[in-house]
Amino acid sequence: AVTVVKSSSSCIRPEPSIAAQPVPIRVGIGVGDEAASEFYDTLEPALIAMEHVVEVVRYRCGPSVGAFSGPGVAGLAWMSLS
Repeated sequence: AVTVVKSSSSCIRPEPSIAAQPVPIRVGIGVGDEAASEFYDTLEPALIAMEHVVEVVRYRCGPSVGAFSGPGVAGLAWMSLS
């Protein structure tokens, strides 16, 4: 649930549905390689600033996802803690 308008880091922002959650959530940010690391740097502070986000976990996508999606793959997933 990430909205990306262009490749510019100023256009990477959390999907509004994350901000609308009424319950505590855990968010995972994953990238496939160094080319997508700007997703970590841009999204993590914005997510931490949200009151209901209790944890942000960074993870690395494995080679299966990277081989299928290609260089620069990144994603975000969240789950309710209640």
